[in-house]
Amino acid sequence: MRRRLLAVPVMVAGILSMASPAQAAIDQPVAVWQMNEAADSQTMVDSSGNGLNGTIGDDVLAGTALSGDGTGYRFPFVPPTSRPPTPSAWCKWRTGRR
Repeated sequence: MRRRLLAVPVMVAGILSMASPAQAAIDQPVAVWQMNEAADSQTMVDSSGNGLNGTIGDDVLAGTALSGDGTGYRFPFVPPTSRPPTPSAWCKWRTGRR
């Protein structure tokens, strides 16, 4: 009987300890990118304080005026029915070589 009484608090403590890390991950983001950098920016700044800045690619236009007072990013249009490029096709497109 005594073992059963001890097993219940141990099991409850185990369940609670598994739930705590998940809640902590929700409350503390790894990175926050607000995507409001000025035009011609090459770095997307992480405002979480963790220093996980991102690189803005050449095809992306930062600092694009949005409706209202904000700015944001503009990405190149890719039709939803287009196939992803192969690495060799992408390299030819980037270098201008055919």
